[in-house]
Amino acid sequence: MSHEQAERLIHLLEENLITMATLSEDVEAATAALTALTDKVTELEAQLAAAEPSVSAADQTALEDATTAANAVLTPSGNPPTTEPTPLSVPNQAIDATVGSEINSTIAADGGVAPVTFTSNDLLAGLSLSSDGIVTGPASTAGTTPINVVATDATGATASGTVTITIV
Repeated sequence: MSHEQAERLIHLLEENLITMATLSEDVEAATAALTALTDKVTELEAQLAAAEPSVSAADQTALEDATTAANAVLTPSGNPPTTEPTPLSVPNQAIDATVGSEINSTIAADGGVAPVTFTSNDLLAGLSLSSDGIVTGPASTAGTTPINVVATDATGATASGTVTITIV
């Protein structure tokens, strides 16, 4: 090998060593940055877990506006995606009262499409059931009586359930 070739080889080796040293420093710097970032994420996660959630009216409005804009982009018609309502049901419920007191209790339905209305053909004498599910009237006679309640939603779907009225 000639002196010139040896010098060229030495020069190439020096360049490679400089490149490797630079890469090594870059890897060390990147590792340090990644470690710092991971530590910050862990710190923020801990702060978030400990924080009391609080949404201002302005933030709520901004969230609703963003949701509306996202729905407009995500659905071809610009309308929010439609979902099937949960089927209408009337869970079994209880109303407890004392003889001589006034009953004023609300019957609930689950699912369906609002508004939901209520009817019953077998209420105790003196009690009434409003279409929005409120049972009112005097608790006049001690005893336990199950009554059948029918709920009807805006689509015409119906469901029935038992409301047990216990007067002591």
